[in-house]
Amino acid sequence: MYYAFEENEWSLAASQEQFFDWKNQGYIIGIFVSMSERQYYKWLFNNFINICLNLNDASTLNYCAFIKRDCKNYTVHPLIRFSTEKKSVLQKYGVSLWEFIKSNIDENRYIEFWLNEKYVPELEAYNNKDYVHESLVYGYDEKENIIFMISILGGKPKAISISIEAFEVAYEAADPRIACRFFLFELKPSNRPYEFDVNGIIQQLKDYLEGNNPTLIYKRLMSEEVGCFGVKCYEELCNYDRAHEAFLADKRMSYILQEHKKCMYDRVDYMICMGYLDKNECMGIEKVLKKIYVKSIVIMNMVMKYQAKKSEKLERRIWTLMRDVQVMEKQCYKELIDKLQVYADTHCQN
Repeated sequence: MYYAFEENEWSLAASQEQFFDWKNQGYIIGIFVSMSERQYYKWLFNNFINICLNLNDASTLNYCAFIKRDCKNYTVHPLIRFSTEKKSVLQKYGVSLWEFIKSNIDENRYIEFWLNEKYVPELEAYNNKDYVHESLVYGYDEKENIIFMISILGGKPKAISISIEAFEVAYEAADPRIACRFFLFELKPSNRPYEFDVNGIIQQLKDYLEGNNPTLIYKRLMSEEVGCFGVKCYEELCNYDRAHEAFLADKRMSYILQEHKKCMYDRVDYMICMGYLDKNECMGIEKVLKKIYVKSIVIMNMVMKYQAKKSEKLERRIWTLMRDVQVMEKQCYKELIDKLQVYADTHCQN
């Protein structure tokens, strides 16, 4: 734990937990640390409001609006410093993959690699088929020559330990057109304040309800995303056979849906905690958001059940629940916008 009296002069108070017998020591002084002011929560709840459905994209249902570019994160971020490196540069200077990994981990950088998962133990494609996907390397054991990384198994993150020899085989077997570049991530918060943007939240919620493309505002900086957006995604999913088939076949879509609902629920809880919303006035909104979140979990579970055993009755229940969520969101988010607008009118500058 660190403390500071001046903004940029931090001193170490303790590096580990201190345990002691307090019963005969008289008064004990304690410190309560609220994590709500952390930059992470501001960034998280400033974003991840709108979603995009694009049946021609590998990630069919995903977040949008300045979050990603060509499936990679944009480098505009208040907390993370992004960089890339090429395999050819390592070869030019005679740096081995193992040394590259160790050097970057020692400098507190994580590295994303494209690997052929046919050669990665514990993953679905292992010894079965060629399948190239990203993995995030976050550590190593030099004595055992082991790399620690996060991969995806069954649509969810999985921690894996892999020998450097197996890792190099998986890397060399990946498509060189995409594996030739590494992506590096370093926690490096900006030294300037990053603020919660209430007016920005309001506009994003309006875009979500109206089904507007929220990426158009960034056209001067990036290519616009294509597809349908916000609540219009429900209409596409519920009314078109191709969208039906994609949603029922790809469990990632239902997972993103329930994750989105959880984030929306947590966002309101955060805004109440920070004083942007009044808890008593928003009890109804919280209850509805909780119901929406629960329904999204049920939808996700039904999709997994459907994949195990197809059923027309189960499929009809999925689309009924999706329509329920759409109706509830329209009503709830309109009320949420009104509540936030009251705060913005009295506290925020345009």
